[in-house]
Amino acid sequence: EWSGMLSALFYSLGTALDRLEVLGQPCSAGSGSCTEQSIEAYRRALEHDPEHALARHALAAHVADESVKTAPREYVTALFDDYASSFDESLEALEYRAPALLAAALAPLLKGGSGGGGGGVPLR
Repeated sequence: EWSGMLSALFYSLGTALDRLEVLGQPCSAGSGSCTEQSIEAYRRALEHDPEHALARHALAAHVADESVKTAPREYVTALFDDYASSFDESLEALEYRAPALLAAALAPLLKGGSGGGGGGVPLR
């Protein structure tokens, strides 16, 4: 159905414009700031599909709609699903080392303190 496809297209445009804003990149797809253009894109998405939960939440966040108390389940699910494929790369870029540091700190305790290293369980 065209409505659903157009709604998805405008939602994708809104999220792309939001990313440009966060990255400090210029928006050349019309007049106004990236934020103004993304708000318009989310409104257009909702014109084609008023039940589009992600567009509804994004628009509410941009216009500070105080009636919205929590993000809809669909939004949270999509956010985590989209991020899952690049999560490990993000941790590497942040030089996240907590598990390795914890394993190193606990290694003597897990080896039973005998110094032989045979009684411990490896941490992953």
